[in-house]
Parts: sequence; C-alpha cells; structure tokens
Amino acid sequence: MSLPSPKLAQPQIKVARIARTMRLNCFTLFQSDIHRNLQPRSRNPQPKTPHRASISGYNMSRNIDTREFSISDYDGALQVWQRVEGLEIAEGGDREGIARFLARNPGLSRVAIDGSAILGVALCGHDGRRGHIYHLAVDPAYQRRGLGKRLLDECLDGLRRAGVQRAIILVADDNQRGAEFWKRCGWETIPGAIAMGIDV
Repeated sequence: MSLPSPKLAQPQIKVARIARTMRLNCFTLFQSDIHRNLQPRSRNPQPKTPHRASISGYNMSRNIDTREFSISDYDGALQVWQRVEGLEIAEGGDREGIARFLARNPGLSRVAIDGSAILGVALCGHDGRRGHIYHLAVDPAYQRRGLGKRLLDECLDGLRRAGVQRAIILVADDNQRGAEFWKRCGWETIPGAIAMGIDV
C-alpha cells in the first residue's frame, strides 16, 4: 500500500526565508535567481503628469494612469502586494523603509492608478552601477493586460536616464509564473551566478 506524499512547504515560507537573507540598497528583495537585461525611465524629483494608456480587456471607456510612486501611495501599494500570491513583504518593506528607498532613488518607482485606486506597483532603484527592480506587482484582477510590462518599461527608462546600463532582479526558484513574466520581457538567467546575502 502506497503512503501519502509528504505535504510540500508553502511557497511563501521559501520566499520569506530568501527575503530574510537577501538585501540590496537597504531594501529586502523578494525573489531568488539572478536575471539580467536592461532598458531604463524618469528621474524627476516630483510626480509629473500621469501617463495615460488604455489597457486591453479593461473597460475601454476608461483609462489607467501611471506616475511616480510617492510615499502617500504606500497603503494602496501594500494592499496590492498582499493580494499577489508569492510576494513576501519582509524587513525593509514597512513605510519607513520604503520612504528611505524612495528618497535614495527619486523619480524611478512607478504606480498604476485608476482614480485614487492603486492597481500596480514597481519599486526601482540603483547603486550607481546596477539597477534593481523590486516588488513589481499588479492587482490580480488586472493581470495579463500588459500593465506590469508597462510599469517595468517605465522603470527601465528611468534607469537609462540615470545613466545605468544594466539591471538585475531576484526571482524565487518556485515562482514559475514570475520567471515566465521576466523571460517574456527579455530578461535572461545569468549562467554561473549564485545569489548570496547577509543581514547587516
């Protein structure tokens, strides 16, 4: 008689374990498996006029705007992050940590909005040499409509304007859907690289 298979650990546990050990730019990364490519967008200290774009599949009589992420968007962004499966908010992801991150990287992070509602978020920064994308997330009700890629492209455009020529991310090894998204956007696994980190 065959024995039942042991229950697998929830993906969130692995992601949390990764998040506790991976820190870059005073912000905890949530993903694991280094990827590359770069395409950077704007470095304005204050939010500019929102970018307006029709999203395929969304009510075509309405438009979704994208603009710079400000700390006043934090609560709405947190709700989006909490609704996205596999995304873990660990150390550095509280309001104070995000405020420090935004101050160090003005004009690079983006949000997608419908009126006052936050539909998508992308945190973006750099260390002067390499760009980093963190916590890119779209509300599940608005996924697979090109909104995540739009936010990503705007972040990468900002990195370009800042003179950054390369960006990296970390993707959890059990986040297959996330890995497929990054590959569709042109990112590639870096052969021979191992992600490492330490708490400081």
